[in-house]
Amino acid sequence: MVLTGITDTIAAISTPAGEGGIGIVRLSGKGALGIADKIFISSSGKKPSNFKTHTLHYGAIVEGERVIDEAILTLMLAPKSYTREDIVEINCHGGIAVLQDVLRLTLKYGARLASPGEFTKRAFLNGRIDLAQAEAVIDIVRAKTDSALKISTEQLRGGLSKEVNKIRGRLLEILAAIEAGIDFPGEDLKGDNKSKIKDKLKGALVDLMNLVAGFSKGKVIREGVKIAICGKPNVGKSSLLNILLKQERALVTSYSGTTRDIIEDIIDIKGIPVKIADTAGILKPKGLIEDKAVKRTYSYIDTAD
Repeated sequence: MVLTGITDTIAAISTPAGEGGIGIVRLSGKGALGIADKIFISSSGKKPSNFKTHTLHYGAIVEGERVIDEAILTLMLAPKSYTREDIVEINCHGGIAVLQDVLRLTLKYGARLASPGEFTKRAFLNGRIDLAQAEAVIDIVRAKTDSALKISTEQLRGGLSKEVNKIRGRLLEILAAIEAGIDFPGEDLKGDNKSKIKDKLKGALVDLMNLVAGFSKGKVIREGVKIAICGKPNVGKSSLLNILLKQERALVTSYSGTTRDIIEDIIDIKGIPVKIADTAGILKPKGLIEDKAVKRTYSYIDTAD
């Protein structure tokens, strides 16, 4: 069921900033179709409000007599959409100027600029996804390795939620049995009944412990680990970083103290994203710059895994 409290229509550029072949401006809400009618002219002459749901249409984005860009409009009507609201996606060329112009038009005709993550927030509020699935969306976007992507995709499909609900169901059964014993003292929990409840509680505890262990492992795969290469000046820290990255990422010279700032990059080690950093050499500072560099090294070491 669509949440009736949300009445405004939101719009945003849904593709990364920069140059690309295609860029997408997305609208969601009751006014999405009305806005599309005002800014999109299809090659068939039909208005978007007359299109069938889950169809794509070629045409142009216009403002009065001015054609802003040719585009393909995708229509997904509620409730069968990502947010369970009417969604319109405008696929145009991926330049920042044209995308900003199309977005400006949607705002001009009644949409509000979406806040970060608001499309997913509406999907959650409207009951299409639960909180665990909502969190998985950003994990998929940020996934740096295939392993991280696999875990996040499974969570988005409801894997974590199913396990949690399964344990919850077992605990509710136990609770019902205990309450029955309280309500009907003549048939109190003795012998096999009490033993069975203890066994069920132990089983639920084991499952919960496995979930916690899985979370710790999943967090490492999703977020990775942070490693600091540290030591005295001119002992090969920068050379080691370059070898691990298989590129000349850090400047290497025979002079002591070449590295003054943190140089970091990410490598994939068996599916785990590893953020590895070359740090300034640890020495007794002789000046302000060396003092700041050494302090920054110690600060990075404190946060490293």
